[in-house]
Parts: sequence; structure tokens; C-alpha cells
Amino acid sequence: MLAMASRRAAALASLALTALALAAPAVAPAAVRVGGPLRAPLPSGFAGFSVETDTLGTWFAPAGCRSPAREVLRLLGRPEIRVGGNSQDRLWPHAPLPSGQQQVAAGPYFHGLRCLAATGSPLLVGLNLLGRDAQATGDLLSAVESVVPARQLAIAVGNEPNLYGGRLPSPGAYDGYLQLYGQTIDALLARFGGHLPPLAGPDAATWRWRPETVRFLTDARPSILDAHLYGLNGCRATPGAPGFPSVAGLLAPGASTDLVAQLGGIAAAARGAGITAQLSEVNSVACRGISGVSDHPASALWALSVLGSAAVTGFDRVQFHMSNGNYDPFVLQPDGTVAFHPLMTAMVLADRLWPAGTRPMHVRGTLPPGVGAWAARRPDGDVGLVVVNRDTTHGRRVTLRTAAGRATAGRLRAAGGYAVTLDGQQLAWAHGAPLWRGHRTVHRLPVRHGHVTVALAPLSAAWLRLGGGPAGAAPRRAAS
Repeated sequence: MLAMASRRAAALASLALTALALAAPAVAPAAVRVGGPLRAPLPSGFAGFSVETDTLGTWFAPAGCRSPAREVLRLLGRPEIRVGGNSQDRLWPHAPLPSGQQQVAAGPYFHGLRCLAATGSPLLVGLNLLGRDAQATGDLLSAVESVVPARQLAIAVGNEPNLYGGRLPSPGAYDGYLQLYGQTIDALLARFGGHLPPLAGPDAATWRWRPETVRFLTDARPSILDAHLYGLNGCRATPGAPGFPSVAGLLAPGASTDLVAQLGGIAAAARGAGITAQLSEVNSVACRGISGVSDHPASALWALSVLGSAAVTGFDRVQFHMSNGNYDPFVLQPDGTVAFHPLMTAMVLADRLWPAGTRPMHVRGTLPPGVGAWAARRPDGDVGLVVVNRDTTHGRRVTLRTAAGRATAGRLRAAGGYAVTLDGQQLAWAHGAPLWRGHRTVHRLPVRHGHVTVALAPLSAAWLRLGGGPAGAAPRRAAS
């Protein structure tokens, strides 16, 4: 039986993709193969959230935990939620405050943590490091532990320390940060009897501090090695100036797959040490996003590219940041309703296609320009693929060679300037909860002579599930 199961797994893994651009039929197709499994299974909620510390207090009313935000979180089950960001280093538990310090840790903040914990999601909570007061940081940790059960809590101390500049002790840079971080952690260990929640770090910004982040693994021995990633830089950007964030820039591999690849050494180091690696703060354009870019349908394709690349590279989680900015996956409206951005639909698609226990796989070969593809083996044995066409003007056709007997597919498409559809439906808000509007269309694609073909419109993506045993076997009913 084991040998038969192994042969069946090998047959399903012998998937090959041949991609041919519709606009260039004279180009010979190039074989693309799927092999693996590549790495350990993904956890539940691979695509999760990061929320700015001073934004969390706006999610819940003062009385009770009923909130539109809580209803939205249910779309992804119980994803890990990271609470942190720039305002994390302005958390202060009590007066008097140091000069220039803002007290973010007020009642709404702790109420928000309590409500998030009640959802059952694990929480990664960021604490203040720049306050340079270990007593105050310990007071914060004690207060956090009073509202978040220990089994759900992990912590980080300090946010994006590579941007601290002259605020670090001599000699500055990484060594100055490590000195301040080490002193703070030592004080916390002494105060809490040598026991702290799992620690994440160093939370460095985007691609900066890649060698330092790997070194942090040895210097600080965290439980989670993490980094931040933003596709484009919108900080101090001037509209119309060269380099201003654009849809074309967001669609370029340099804003997604290339950035993730640059962080591959971090994931490899964590894997070698047997700990978790994650991208704990991620979004399209740094400094709260850019209207017309971060809320454009291209943001969904960008997110799928980041998620697929991160899974294959070895990251266990990708957490999309929210700070009441243009890049937020969803926006709470003053009237109590919710507006969804395309990014949210991409997160839902990834969660549906790649549930807990899914094993990312290699996709090898050459795809047409502007096309990316990522594959993984689901716990039910099916192969789940995401294929993204980032080209805004040309359609693409992808032909897959497979031993599977069943192929099911759906599509993510642009629907106007600032919305997308998934399988023909659009995510909306009605009657106090998320609602999929429209008729759901999922296609059973024919498998002929071991081949199946899917067409991609410009600026679109497709998901596929392949399974059901050798071609000709009785197919099972498939769900997305």
C-alpha cells in the first residue's frame, strides 16, 4: 500500500506546464515542471494581518467585542494577527512620559487586544524599545499578558531598528541596536523569572539588514525570525516625479518576487535553526500606500505574487499591514459598513487554495513574459496552482501536462478601477457581514491526452486544482 501511495504521489507530482503567449503563437512552448514537496506544511492562516498599534483601538467599540472587523477576520478563519508598527515604539504604560513620547497604550488598545484574543487567533504583539526604559516595557508586557492567554501570545521588542539612526547607543547601527535590545531582554527575563513569551525579531525594514537579520539568529536566539517587505517606497514621494509609485512599478517583479528572493537567506537560516520565518509586515507601498496604486486591481496580483514566492522561499506566514491607509485590505466606514480592497480578495483566494497542511512545491521552467506560477500540494492530495498574468494588454494561454484525471479552475479578474472578482463574484458588505455578490462560476476543464489548458485575460489570475487520480478515473467533486 505504501508503495502504491508513493507511485500515485509521484504521478501527481510529475505535472508539467507549457506556456504559450497568445500574442506570439510562433514562439515554441517551454516546459514547466512541478516537483516536490519543497518544504514543511504551511500553517493555518498563511495569509494574515498586521495592524498598526494605534489603529487597533479603532476596530472595536468601547463596550463589547462586536465589530465589523471581527466579521471580516472570519473570512480567513483564525490567522495570526501581528499588532505593531511605527506606533509600537510609542507605546507607554503610564505618565510621566519621556520628551516627545506619545502614549498609545490606552484603554482602547488593551480592549482591542482582548477582543482579538477572543477570536482564538494567535497574536504577535510589539512592545516599545526606543523608550529605552525596560521597566516600562515590562509594565506593558504584564498588561498584555493580562488580556491575551499565554498560548496565543508571542512578542517583538522594537520595530524596524535599522531606521533608528542616531537614537541608538554607540556604536550605533546593528551593534548599538543589539546592545539596547540585549539590555532590555535581560531586564525582562530577570523581572519575569526567566520566562518570556516566544520572541520575534528583528523586524527590519524591507530588504535592509539581511545579513544582520541572519546574525540576529545567533546573537539573540529568537523563536521567530522575521522581516518586513514593501513593494514600493511611497515615503516622501512627489506625484509626477521619477520613481513615484505606479501600477506598472507594482506589477514589475522587482516589487514582489525579486524582493522575496532577496530575503531567501533569512528563511533558509530560520529553517536551518528549526524555527519559524515570517514576513510580519507587508504591503504594496510604504508609508500608508498610494491611492490609485495600493487599491488598484494590480494590488491583488502583486499580493498573489508575494504569497506564492514567500511560500516557495520558505516563509511560514505573510501578514499584510493595516494603518488606516490606502493599502488596507479592508476599510471600516463611519456608518459601520466595510469597504473591501482587491488585496483582501487575493488573501481569501490564497487561504482557500492553500489551507493548513499544504506543502509548497517547485515550479521549474520558462513562463511567458509577465506570467508567474506557484504550486503546492494540498492535504487532500490535490495540486493547487496560482497563475498570474501581470501584463495589462496581452492575454496568455497556459497548457498543463498532468497525470491527474480532474482539473478545476476559477479566475480573479479586474472589475473596474478599484475592484476585482473571484470566480465571478465580488466581495461586498451587507447586513453586517461580508457577502459574495454575483453568480459563482467555477470551470471543470477537460483533460485530454494528459493536457489541460487555461486562458488568462490581461491583468488577471487563475487558480487550478488538479487531482482525481490518473486520467480516465472517476472524478471526485471539487471545491475551491
